[in-house]
Amino acid sequence: MTKTPKDDDDDTGGAISKRRGKSVESELASFAPDGLPEMFSRSAFLELTDVAPFLLPYSEEVDVIPMEGDLLTAYKEFESKITAELAQMLVKGDKRALGSWFQCLRRYPNMPYDDCVCQIKKTGYVLGTAKKLTEDTIYPKEQRIIDIVQGELEQGRRVIIYCENTGEYDIQPRYKALIEKHVKPRNGISPNITILRSGDTLGREAKLKKAVDDGCNVLICNSALVQVGLDLIDFHTIIAPSIPSSTSQMRQSYRRIHRPGQTKHTKVIILVYPTMELRLLKLMSQKMQTSLMVEGQLPGQGLVSFSAGDSESDGDYQIALARQIKESLEQGKDTADVMQEAEELQRQFKAAEEAARTANEYITVDEPANNIIEMPLVDITTKALQGSTEPVVVIPTVLTQDPWAAMRAKRDAAKKQRKAKAKPVAVQSSLW
Repeated sequence: MTKTPKDDDDDTGGAISKRRGKSVESELASFAPDGLPEMFSRSAFLELTDVAPFLLPYSEEVDVIPMEGDLLTAYKEFESKITAELAQMLVKGDKRALGSWFQCLRRYPNMPYDDCVCQIKKTGYVLGTAKKLTEDTIYPKEQRIIDIVQGELEQGRRVIIYCENTGEYDIQPRYKALIEKHVKPRNGISPNITILRSGDTLGREAKLKKAVDDGCNVLICNSALVQVGLDLIDFHTIIAPSIPSSTSQMRQSYRRIHRPGQTKHTKVIILVYPTMELRLLKLMSQKMQTSLMVEGQLPGQGLVSFSAGDSESDGDYQIALARQIKESLEQGKDTADVMQEAEELQRQFKAAEEAARTANEYITVDEPANNIIEMPLVDITTKALQGSTEPVVVIPTVLTQDPWAAMRAKRDAAKKQRKAKAKPVAVQSSLW
């Protein structure tokens, strides 16, 4: 029960703050801890493969795309300058520039044609400004997206492109324009692109169904829009040119296409440059492996990277990334060292995928669905009338008892006792 003080209103309709009325009692939904043993003894904690054991294969892969030319030079200069400035501030305990540093290094490689200034908004102090490149160039990651979409559409597979920059720095229209211009129609199939915007789950589901009915084969959206509540079984490949900073969002949004009813094998292709986002993905993969261990799946990774969970702030990621990048700059690591880290990241993803696959295997070998033999129906009544004998198989059945019946009976009995206490009727004296 909770008590909420109710203010008395004056004649004008305004609330008088100094005068309080009577408290209003309201009952809130709750669950008594005493009921947990009853609930746990009758509960089962299931994974998707427990209820749908014959799902088609699912895979995740990391595609590290080397930067080149003006983009590589501009990024290195920008990263070196703002990281040095940030390091000096962190030594003094000043973390105000950490968020801007993190977002700029994530955004600039994917959108080098846009203005990118790393600064503290409250004070206006500028750590550095990135060189603005031409918008007419197709950059390496964009070319890779075009190639993947072209190949998937030729195989009759629908594609989802997850974009994290969908607000002030919206990259979705550029991807749409590039695909429409450079993906060639093959086998009578041309790209039909839909950009899914914000809205409630039911509204997004209705829009998505209408888009698929209209022939949509390329969906562009933010992964946060579809991480829960939607089954994207009409699509078969996910391209992630940018990654979220939440492991729960990453795991849930990537699995949207791997659901019962899927007719083709599914895959997720994560595109990263050998920049700060590669180190971010490495930290994310380590955290995903430890979360699998907590769930009872052993990916072969130690608990050294175990953290507080998804509720921890982005600042923990950002500080770890800033420390790694500063050490790399001081050690003078080249592209070969970064690519070696990328290979290690690939191994981590494969280990996590293998662990998930192993954990989902059954101890006893189940027969495949296509080996199930359906027995023809026999009209027992007709056969019996003809004098033939039919074996009768008695299948014992049991009626499951209601686990809450006893507790509900006590509650109802208490209500009846309260109702039984009738109030005495006031006797009115006779006026005569």
